[in-house]
Amino acid sequence: MGSAEQRMEYAIIKTIIEDALDYGYMVTHHNGEYATAMVSANQHYSRDRIEDDPEPLTKERATNIILKELHSTDEERLIFHDTTGQRLGFVLLVYGNDGWDVIADHTDSPEMDELLAGAFELADSYAFHIPQNV
Repeated sequence: MGSAEQRMEYAIIKTIIEDALDYGYMVTHHNGEYATAMVSANQHYSRDRIEDDPEPLTKERATNIILKELHSTDEERLIFHDTTGQRLGFVLLVYGNDGWDVIADHTDSPEMDELLAGAFELADSYAFHIPQNV
């Protein structure tokens, strides 16, 4: 996988998605024009979904469905809904900078702050000490 910056972006975004799934949230990837994939703990939709898909939806598989849609444009959004379908907020992802700063903006709310805590901790660790092997 690409440069150190791209590996940092990937690791931070993966953390966001995994944490959201741990909370039971639905994660939608939006590329600026349309939603390309949506996942939750027990369902998914993507452009190439096979309706009679016998493979169980694990956390790893759900995360990978979103991850494979990344970098289709220079900036994208992840949108989050809780288990009742209530929209919690979004994260704006902007690529091509230093990697650790991939989170360009997000909804300011207690729920989103809690969700993003792990990703911000990881981003801070990269910002203050750029790892050699991301």
